[in-house]
Formats: sequence, structure tokens, C-alpha cells
Amino acid sequence: MLAAAFVLFPLMLNLTLINICYHMNAGALTQSVLQTTGITYLLLTDYKRLKQFFFKSLPAIPHPAVHNATVKNILPASAILLSLLFTLYLKTLMH
Repeated sequence: MLAAAFVLFPLMLNLTLINICYHMNAGALTQSVLQTTGITYLLLTDYKRLKQFFFKSLPAIPHPAVHNATVKNILPASAILLSLLFTLYLKTLMH
């Protein structure tokens, strides 16, 4: 039940916000608000377990240290450059 409520909550919240923003009829809005409220209640019944699961402290995960300053600067720059190149590639496909 908890897993289903956890998956369904964002979907129903999205549907409720769509109904509000696009001024859908009162029946659809009422139904989505009631269902979102019910799913919220189901999630809040297990609030302590969810809080423990999502906010428990994890042991520190060691990561490889990069001592070279050039590598430290190239990695973020290459990520930005690759995303820009991919955007330009997609733009050329659209024409």
C-alpha cells in the first residue's frame, strides 16, 4: 500500500494542479482533490518510517580524490561543452 501511495501521490498532485490551472469542471477538481487528500493521509500514517528511510544518516562513501587542478577544471567544463554540443546537434536535426 505504501509503495502504491508513494507512486500515485505525484501523479494525483499533478492532475489536481492541472485541474486548478486549466479551470476544469468542479466535479473533476473535487474528485482529484479528494483522492490527493486521501493519498496524503495514507502517506502520513507511515510518516515515521518514511522520515527514517529518507533522512537517516548514511556512512560516508569514499570517493577518489583528484589532486590535479587541471583535471578538476576540465571535468565540469567538458560536461557543459558536451551538453551545448548535443543541443546544437539536436537543433541541426530539426532543420
